[in-house]
Amino acid sequence: MNTAAASQMASKFKADDLQIEELAAHLLEVSLEELAGEDGEYESRLWNLFYNQFGIEVSDFAKLINALVPLIEVGKSPLTEKIYKGFANTEKKFWLVKMEVEK
Repeated sequence: MNTAAASQMASKFKADDLQIEELAAHLLEVSLEELAGEDGEYESRLWNLFYNQFGIEVSDFAKLINALVPLIEVGKSPLTEKIYKGFANTEKKFWLVKMEVEK
């Protein structure tokens, strides 16, 4: 996918800051409350931990999430009857990355 296509796809969805922060905290297996200091501030702690764990800056993470969310699909295989979730190219009708949904 070229950069223009990725930008166009990202423009269709924009997660708000709290959604991005909650997702980052979830990936770090901490809550925002756990990261908050006495002053209630957690952003710098969150993004320092996140960068140390994943090597991704907050702005790049937000761009990535905004580009990926529109690709999320759930579908049933007509051949196996199994249900999958993942990232899909809906125009060309194929999975980019998928996993079976646990029942």
